[in-house]
Amino acid sequence: MLSIVNQEIARVGELLGEINLNQQIVYPNPSFGIFNFTISTSEFKFRVVNLMGELISEGNNLDKINLKSVPDGIYLLIIQNNRQRKVTRLVKK
Repeated sequence: MLSIVNQEIARVGELLGEINLNQQIVYPNPSFGIFNFTISTSEFKFRVVNLMGELISEGNNLDKINLKSVPDGIYLLIIQNNRQRKVTRLVKK
């Protein structure tokens, strides 16, 4: 019975557009500048900031980010929808 309840909770989360915090959100990582999203929800916002907190890029509902024009280094990708927020590291080489 508990297994069925857990499955239904997971299904409701998918329907509400939750970001699966355990899944890989972006690939390839590291990258030469093009990062692809693997997010199951279509409603999200993202920001890319450098380690000093300066905004590098932002947008909504994209399937990739182009960071070819920024210097090589480590950046933070912040993805959020109206219910969750996930921060992950991007390595541009």
